[in-house]
Amino acid sequence: MRRAEEILIRALMCGALALVGLGVGSVLWSVLSRGVPVLTWEMVSETPGSGFFIGGDGGFLNAIAGSVYIVVGSAVAGLAISLPIVFY
Repeated sequence: MRRAEEILIRALMCGALALVGLGVGSVLWSVLSRGVPVLTWEMVSETPGSGFFIGGDGGFLNAIAGSVYIVVGSAVAGLAISLPIVFY
Protein backbone atom coordinates (compact mmCIF):
# COMPACT_ATOMS: atom_id res chain seq x y z
CA MET A 1 0.00 0.00 0.00
CA ARG A 2 2.77 2.41 0.93
CA ARG A 3 4.61 1.73 -2.32
CA ALA A 4 1.47 2.44 -4.38
CA GLU A 5 0.97 5.76 -2.59
CA GLU A 6 4.57 6.70 -3.24
CA ILE A 7 4.25 5.91 -6.95
CA LEU A 8 0.99 7.87 -7.20
CA ILE A 9 2.39 10.94 -5.44
CA ARG A 10 5.57 10.81 -7.52
CA ALA A 11 3.51 10.62 -10.73
CA LEU A 12 1.38 13.58 -9.62
CA MET A 13 4.49 15.62 -8.80
CA CYS A 14 6.06 14.82 -12.17
CA GLY A 15 2.81 15.77 -13.90
CA ALA A 16 2.66 19.08 -12.03
CA LEU A 17 6.31 19.75 -12.87
CA ALA A 18 5.66 19.03 -16.54
CA LEU A 19 2.62 21.31 -16.55
CA VAL A 20 4.51 24.22 -14.95
CA GLY A 21 7.52 23.61 -17.22
CA LEU A 22 5.27 23.67 -20.27
CA GLY A 23 3.74 26.99 -19.19
CA VAL A 24 7.09 28.61 -18.46
CA GLY A 25 8.58 27.24 -21.67
CA SER A 26 5.62 28.56 -23.66
CA VAL A 27 6.03 32.06 -22.24
CA LEU A 28 9.80 32.04 -22.80
CA TRP A 29 9.40 30.80 -26.37
CA SER A 30 6.83 33.48 -27.12
CA VAL A 31 8.97 36.28 -25.68
CA LEU A 32 12.20 35.12 -27.32
CA SER A 33 10.73 34.31 -30.73
CA ARG A 34 9.08 37.72 -30.99
CA GLY A 35 11.71 39.79 -29.16
CA VAL A 36 15.09 38.62 -30.41
CA PRO A 37 14.54 39.53 -34.09
CA VAL A 38 13.79 43.18 -33.23
CA LEU A 39 16.44 43.56 -30.51
CA THR A 40 19.23 45.99 -31.40
CA TRP A 41 22.14 47.46 -29.47
CA GLU A 42 20.57 50.92 -29.70
CA MET A 43 17.44 49.64 -28.00
CA VAL A 44 19.47 48.28 -25.10
CA SER A 45 21.88 51.19 -24.69
CA GLU A 46 19.60 54.23 -25.09
CA THR A 47 17.17 55.80 -22.67
CA PRO A 48 13.52 56.12 -23.67
CA GLY A 49 12.69 59.09 -25.87
CA SER A 50 9.78 61.46 -25.49
CA GLY A 51 7.43 59.39 -27.63
CA PHE A 52 8.54 55.97 -26.43
CA PHE A 53 5.16 54.91 -25.03
CA ILE A 54 3.25 55.87 -28.16
CA GLY A 55 5.47 53.99 -30.58
CA GLY A 56 8.41 56.37 -30.76
CA ASP A 57 12.09 55.56 -30.63
CA GLY A 58 14.08 54.79 -27.54
CA GLY A 59 15.48 52.03 -25.45
CA PHE A 60 15.17 50.45 -22.06
CA LEU A 61 18.45 51.40 -20.41
CA ASN A 62 16.56 52.91 -17.45
CA ALA A 63 14.94 49.56 -16.69
CA ILE A 64 18.28 47.74 -16.80
CA ALA A 65 19.99 50.33 -14.59
CA GLY A 66 17.08 50.28 -12.12
CA SER A 67 17.25 46.49 -11.86
CA VAL A 68 21.01 46.64 -11.22
CA TYR A 69 20.51 49.30 -8.51
CA ILE A 70 17.86 47.20 -6.78
CA VAL A 71 19.99 44.03 -6.86
CA VAL A 72 23.09 45.81 -5.55
CA GLY A 73 21.10 47.59 -2.84
CA SER A 74 19.45 44.35 -1.76
CA ALA A 75 22.79 42.56 -1.62
CA VAL A 76 24.35 45.32 0.47
CA ALA A 77 21.37 45.42 2.85
CA GLY A 78 21.35 41.65 3.15
CA LEU A 79 25.06 41.53 3.91
CA ALA A 80 24.79 44.40 6.40
CA ILE A 81 22.11 42.50 8.29
CA SER A 82 23.44 38.95 7.97
CA LEU A 83 27.18 39.35 8.57
CA PRO A 84 26.88 40.69 12.13
CA ILE A 85 24.41 37.91 12.92
CA VAL A 86 26.77 35.27 11.52
CA PHE A 87 29.74 36.57 13.48
CA TYR A 88 27.72 36.85 16.68
